[in-house]
Amino acid sequence: LLDSAGFSVLEACNGLQALALLEESVPDLVLMDVVMPELDGIGACRKIKNDPRLADIPVIFLSSRSDTQDKIVGLETGASDYIPKPFDAAEILARVRVHLNLQRVTRELRQANQELVLKQRRIEEDLLAAERIQRSLLPKRKPAPDSIDVAWKFRPSHMVGGDIFNMTRLDAEHLAFYMLDVSGHGVHSALIAVSAFQSLLPQAGVVTGDGTTPASPGEVLSRLDAQFPQDQYEQYFTIF
Repeated sequence: LLDSAGFSVLEACNGLQALALLEESVPDLVLMDVVMPELDGIGACRKIKNDPRLADIPVIFLSSRSDTQDKIVGLETGASDYIPKPFDAAEILARVRVHLNLQRVTRELRQANQELVLKQRRIEEDLLAAERIQRSLLPKRKPAPDSIDVAWKFRPSHMVGGDIFNMTRLDAEHLAFYMLDVSGHGVHSALIAVSAFQSLLPQAGVVTGDGTTPASPGEVLSRLDAQFPQDQYEQYFTIF
């Protein structure tokens, strides 16, 4: 029946022969009787399901034992289906095709899931790298240790985000402090925060005035407004 339907078939006379065949070749499906000499179908199915190499193979029982309890025992061993004899040829082929299709879909889903896990792992590695970079921008020292005491804690709500701050000496008489928060979370917000951080470094020019005195806070904010238009970045940040 299976040959005529175009399937490639391996045959065994009992459970032991079936297990020996499975050592050499892994089929897409096992169609097996329950009552067999030497090793019955229940015992063979248990061994198949306990072998990690074979556990995913769908097993269909085809048996004259048609009581409900027999079916329950067969399914509890891990079989995918239980067809009582006498059987209809069309039903056998239909169920075989259904379980082969389910097996194919399961394999495709497993493969897709493995690919997603790998992609997620790469994303997490990139986020960890971004977190290390973002933390490296935080102040390393007090800008005027002889004049002020400063304490801070940086605890972002996500691995990376749009929150950053800095404090720096502008000249002998001026210190600058700011806290900056980009709208949203994640990599996009973090990139904008890093860009704003770089713009606010003294050497970038945004915080310098006429060359002798620093720019006023109002001038700094106006320059930032021009440098980070919301319609370009599709996000905004607030700064104190």
